[in-house]
Amino acid sequence: MRPILQLVLPASLSLGSALVGSALLGALACTNGQIGGEIGVDGDGEAAAEGCEERSRTALADDETTALGVSYATLADELRGAHTANLAWAATLRGASASGVSLTPAAGDSDITLDIQPIAGSGAWVDMAVESNDGAEGALIDGSECADELRLRAIVRVTSANGAFDDEFEVELRAASPDLVRGAIALEPGELEGTFAVSADAGRSAVQTTLDFGLVHGSVSGSISGFLESESEGAVSAGGVEYGHFPLEACADGVGYVVDPSSDFGERVLALLEGTRELTLDWRDGSETTAFHFDAQAAGPLCYGGLVGPSRLVVPMTASAQSDDGRVDGTWSLEGQVELDATGQPAHGTVLRQAWLASDYAVEDFVAATGIDGVAFDGESRATFSFSLDEDVGGPESGQLSVLATNSEPCMAEEVEPSEGDAGDPSGSPGCAGVDWSELVQATLAPAE
Repeated sequence: MRPILQLVLPASLSLGSALVGSALLGALACTNGQIGGEIGVDGDGEAAAEGCEERSRTALADDETTALGVSYATLADELRGAHTANLAWAATLRGASASGVSLTPAAGDSDITLDIQPIAGSGAWVDMAVESNDGAEGALIDGSECADELRLRAIVRVTSANGAFDDEFEVELRAASPDLVRGAIALEPGELEGTFAVSADAGRSAVQTTLDFGLVHGSVSGSISGFLESESEGAVSAGGVEYGHFPLEACADGVGYVVDPSSDFGERVLALLEGTRELTLDWRDGSETTAFHFDAQAAGPLCYGGLVGPSRLVVPMTASAQSDDGRVDGTWSLEGQVELDATGQPAHGTVLRQAWLASDYAVEDFVAATGIDGVAFDGESRATFSFSLDEDVGGPESGQLSVLATNSEPCMAEEVEPSEGDAGDPSGSPGCAGVDWSELVQATLAPAE
């Protein structure tokens, strides 16, 4: 059995979609505890300044309920056993440094299994806090506090059908919410019982290679990634690369943890977003309320990303929207968001399009692109729309549709006076004034009588 040298890689939780991207998931915080070998520690093993670190650790009795509402024993029962997912292996090596890299085994889809066996008596409650260099506590950049965690250790056997992995590790698992448990395993390509090996050109070598994984209500997902390091004339440089991920259909930009949509939990999440709804559409310009038919379906993976603040799941969606008066008849790319309650259960769903993050169109193309008609454009050159439909578990729907327009250029350059750099060289860069959007029409959505 190989001991773990735990690495927790920093990650962004924004989906980054140009069309329907959302900042809903916030920034990943409190990922770095004071564990030997983690990224974000200095040579003395002290946590990096201005990050989350372990302040104290209290051993737990196996049946002791924590602030998360679950005990070690409950969590261990949910984790125990084999968890299998499809593995995309080296099909497309992702990362700027991936050129000139080859892997063993050869590229191809496979399966990966993590067999988790929790170690009895290993449960602990860890108090996490922000601490700066001078020892003063504070908040993270986004103003949030570090989330305390339930920790436990487990023996994790990792195998894959392609032979890349056939290894056993002792891993510390961590849960900052009742619905997500994360772990990370340091790997040494070429030194495993499995055949995973990395060959790179130009004298580069694989370093800090990690299998990062998460389990959300029984669904396992993750990635195998790391850095390729090279040294030239005494200078060391490194670039990130992903060797594989699971399941095959990953979250946008490779961030977030995938939930099986066919699981009981996945079905309850999607029940808040999918399906046909008969609504009323009331235009606030005085137009008569009309019947509005809306049907939304998931169009990609269901992804968990709530490590800070309320736990949320996000899924890309496709929806058809028609009103009986003909003013709306289109197919839209949208985003579904579901918030979980304190017990990790689906509580609130939203299907939305955020105009300021989504595509806009020349006014002459707006109707064809969106299916929204009957809007008078007076001198504007570009237009877009926003949409939201909200529903609580057991509650009625409500929402809003707005059309916005502008006569501004997409990005107006502003002159910026050069400034003196540290080396005395003049420097400067143009700014962007942004776009001044105005709302032309708006309609409210409500359940049909």
